[in-house]
Amino acid sequence: MQGAIDAVRSRHLDAGIYSSADQWAQIVPDTYRPAVPTWLAVVGDQQMAPGLCSPAYSLTGGPVYMVQYDDYGFDSDHVCPAGTSGFSAAAARRGH
Repeated sequence: MQGAIDAVRSRHLDAGIYSSADQWAQIVPDTYRPAVPTWLAVVGDQQMAPGLCSPAYSLTGGPVYMVQYDDYGFDSDHVCPAGTSGFSAAAARRGH
């Protein structure tokens, strides 16, 4: 995992993790926290999503940028406050 993050960063791009908590626990050791943004995969419904923006739900120890939720059989995403500021900062760095 760290090799992939390092490869993305070596190209001067921002790295982040998209995963569910269950998948993350199967992929990496319990103590691995690379401090990159998290996009939580399919966790509940639209009402639950904003509450999962808390750093307590981060898989990586970094900010939670987005929470994906089930929207009547379709995937939808809630952008967290950290995501709004993080995406804006990334766009500014790239001159957009």
